[in-house]
Amino acid sequence: MDSEDSYEFSSSDDDPQNFDGEPTTAEFEKQKEPPIQPKEQEVKKPSIKDYEVLGLLGEGAFGKVHHVVRKIDGEQFAIKVLSKKNVTKKVQNEIQRERMLLMNVDHPNIIKLSQCFHDAKNLYFVMD
Repeated sequence: MDSEDSYEFSSSDDDPQNFDGEPTTAEFEKQKEPPIQPKEQEVKKPSIKDYEVLGLLGEGAFGKVHHVVRKIDGEQFAIKVLSKKNVTKKVQNEIQRERMLLMNVDHPNIIKLSQCFHDAKNLYFVMD
């Protein structure tokens, strides 16, 4: 064999270079810095404070519906405010059913549920 065709491979820890002069995979892994984690964007929780109440639209067995405007962009909505006080298991099931129906129905004659949120006292359904 001629000297140009032969390569010497060293497996010693003293020489972390491969035959091309590049670090070995093991050495590269040691040098690799931890990946940069993207900063979590703060997601602002919705709140009734995001809206200005313009008036009462109606009252029902479970709560009141208010005409509101979102402060950040001036878009108008109806917010159904349901008191958590005295909510029985049956009423809770009805509220959950209403929420699921409104979220999944897309029809021009049925109001669209835009957002839901709650605080210590109330549940809020924001509707277009």
